[in-house]
Amino acid sequence: MALSYNKTNSVIETSSVGNNVLINEFVVIRKGVTIADNVVIHPHVVINEDVEIGDGVEIFPGAVLGKEPKGAGAIARQPHFEKKLIIGPNCSIGPHAVIYYDVEIGANTLIGDGASIREQCRIGSHCIIGRNVTINYNTSIGDRTRIMDLTHVTGNCTIGNDVFVSLTVGMTNDNLMGAAGYDEDRVKGLTICDGAVIGAGATLLPGIVIGEKAVVGAGAVVTKDVPAGAVVMGVPARIVRQVRGGGVHNDALLESENVGRGSRIWANAHVLPGATIGEDCNICDLTFIENDVVIGNRVTVKSGVHIWDGARIEDDVFIGPSVAFTNDPMPRSKRYPKRFMPITIRKGGSIGANATLLPGITVGAGAMVGAGAVVTKDVPPKAVVVGNPARIVRYLED
Repeated sequence: MALSYNKTNSVIETSSVGNNVLINEFVVIRKGVTIADNVVIHPHVVINEDVEIGDGVEIFPGAVLGKEPKGAGAIARQPHFEKKLIIGPNCSIGPHAVIYYDVEIGANTLIGDGASIREQCRIGSHCIIGRNVTINYNTSIGDRTRIMDLTHVTGNCTIGNDVFVSLTVGMTNDNLMGAAGYDEDRVKGLTICDGAVIGAGATLLPGIVIGEKAVVGAGAVVTKDVPAGAVVMGVPARIVRQVRGGGVHNDALLESENVGRGSRIWANAHVLPGATIGEDCNICDLTFIENDVVIGNRVTVKSGVHIWDGARIEDDVFIGPSVAFTNDPMPRSKRYPKRFMPITIRKGGSIGANATLLPGITVGAGAMVGAGAVVTKDVPPKAVVVGNPARIVRYLED
């Protein structure tokens, strides 16, 4: 073991020190600390009990590792923690950083000057935690994520891989701002999914989800979930477009914020703000989806389909090209019924090209409507109907 340190001016209580370790003046290292090989510890560093430091770590002056959280009787939340701290290989811990107990930091991560990381936090590898960033309790941060200077990450947050959070971003977790004390069920941090980008000075309100590869503009105040691939700006934040290369074609007009992960909206499709589309759907060119429409997961809507208010389309439905939905049996221009008659297509149903569905009908689970059929009444589950008017010709077997 090659250990170099100043015996007069340092306090070294541990014997678990690796090879080629340099400990500078005025360092305090308590018992139970484990230091691997090739570690450099600069002056005035304090490392408390049961801290594990990986190979090649460098710790700069004034850093404190293994701080015990204490509320001094002033905080509503009672801290809970396990008395351990793990710093992965080749990390750099900046001057005056404070890292509490019950924290794990992955390999090759940079912790900036004056950063503070509270208990119950997990930070991945190859991350950057910028200068004077504060990361509150019970927060998880993935790999290759960068959080820039003076940002506050509030308690109970989840941040994914490859996320970029710019300067002075504020994250919050309590709509009552502490007025009702601490309640685990009410105090909700936010979720930032993989690849998302948060602009400088943005404010993110409690419990929201920022979808994969979404972009939040500088100074935006985000009050509700942001769909995957969406670009939001303003106060309150609103969708202004989709990220190029995401799930929405540049020539689509997506006004709804309720589109599930993995769904694709193709060229010249138009989805109104009130519509809901589930996950892994395919909404093809030249479709129109009105406000009061709910579409489930894994639904395919082929080109030229217009889906009007009241439609309810369950999971795994196929709708062929140019299918006509209707919702008013006696339509007149500028005269609207008190209630539109809804069309329902149950799970796994299929509607052939150019079929017409009249108001109020239900197509049963697994049923199939033939191309060009005019459906005037309910279709039983697994029935095959064809013709004008549509009639049952057989039933499908499981």
